Amino acid sequence: MPKHLTIAIEDGPNPKARAWAARFLAARLGLPFRLTPEAEGDGPLVAFGRTAPARGVFIRDSGYFDGPPGATHPDAQAPFFEGVPLPFGGGSVERQARRTIIDADIPASLFYLANRIEETRPVETDAHGRFPAAASFLGSRGALDKPAAEIWAAFVAKELRRLYPGLDTRPRWGDQSWAVCITHDIETLDPIRRLGYMKGRLLKAAALAGAGRMGDAAANAYSGLLRLATGVAPSWSFEHLRSGERPGCGTYFFFSLKTSEKDGGYDISSEPLRETMTALSREGCELSLHLGYESGCDVKSMRDQKASLERAAGTRVSGARHHYLRADFPACWGAHEKAGFEYEASLGFAEAPGFRGASALPYRPFDLDADRTLGVYALPLVAMDGAFFDYMGLSGDQAVARALELAEAARNAGGILTLLWHNTMADPFDKPAQSRAYRAITAGLRDMNARWLTAAECVAAWREYEDMLEVDVG
Repeated sequence: MPKHLTIAIEDGPNPKARAWAARFLAARLGLPFRLTPEAEGDGPLVAFGRTAPARGVFIRDSGYFDGPPGATHPDAQAPFFEGVPLPFGGGSVERQARRTIIDADIPASLFYLANRIEETRPVETDAHGRFPAAASFLGSRGALDKPAAEIWAAFVAKELRRLYPGLDTRPRWGDQSWAVCITHDIETLDPIRRLGYMKGRLLKAAALAGAGRMGDAAANAYSGLLRLATGVAPSWSFEHLRSGERPGCGTYFFFSLKTSEKDGGYDISSEPLRETMTALSREGCELSLHLGYESGCDVKSMRDQKASLERAAGTRVSGARHHYLRADFPACWGAHEKAGFEYEASLGFAEAPGFRGASALPYRPFDLDADRTLGVYALPLVAMDGAFFDYMGLSGDQAVARALELAEAARNAGGILTLLWHNTMADPFDKPAQSRAYRAITAGLRDMNARWLTAAECVAAWREYEDMLEVDVG
């Protein structure tokens, strides 16, 4: 039996888009593969088209790629496949002795969801001009917590093993089965007025003491005296953030040039901040760019911000994340590529955790206008403190439970749990519930035996894995 999987794609319109979808699925199967237009040989086979071969796993083509992929959207009454809403296809499965026929257009559905085609539809955006989670295909059906790409790939892999016993998938993350990526957006580092801060803390301590909460009262009084003595603002919480990551290292997204009054209030070239960035780099942490609120798809602005941070940090910057997650998908990915980024990390909803791109793994999006695969990677953002506390109104314990549920989904998918925790949510005195939740989440993640990586390391590891899988058989 050949040592590689054959993926046969029937000829048709939009061949590059079809090939992108096939590779996207193939990488998640974890088997060495090659793409061909016909079902050849007698080895393991996945075929995508209209005519089912006599053997192998056959995925029926719904016709999505016959027209402009950006012009076709799912029907309102979409079926479910493997517990996940399916944009295209019927969702039925027929098993025979030598083949499995899947009437669920997995390639087209993944192309649509991962490339955020749905976000080109006219919908009412929120106050920050963002596409809302409730308007998304998965979000409107209560399925954002399901990494559809990996769930459907696991189903195809199971059918392949039924037909071809003994197939072994290649491990993705070395000795671990999944990965964790801890990230931080550094929002503001504004100094405090020492006396004013102390007065506020002492008044709160008195109120807490009157309510019988002596422990919280003592913590607030201590915080006020500490700030009076040191002048260190609660937002200068780098050591609290680092303590949650160790012995791993996180990725820190810093502003550089101001695009709006909504951008953070700090000078990236100030000596204390440069010393902090140097210390973070020395420990193995990654410094990345927090794109300003008004960056949009402005390539020049992105380049200028990237260059400014690189000068201040004294290191190369490979990734970015938009402030307020104001990324205009899918158009912004092309701008990120032109600006010189290797990855973009805004692929999550501000108001709801989950898998915005239907995947727990990085991927290179397909540009419909250019009819090609882009060079920049999209890194999914799965869980964020602001979604839990500001939008969903969860308690600290509820936030911990929700984050670890998403981590379990990422682990089951063999993917990445990317967590965003802001520097303004980490001080144990200023934000006690949020700080405790952060420590509890990271402690829980350590117990789940993941490989801890920075954002750039996640992308590099996945790129190496993808490159290893596609074989050249001459």
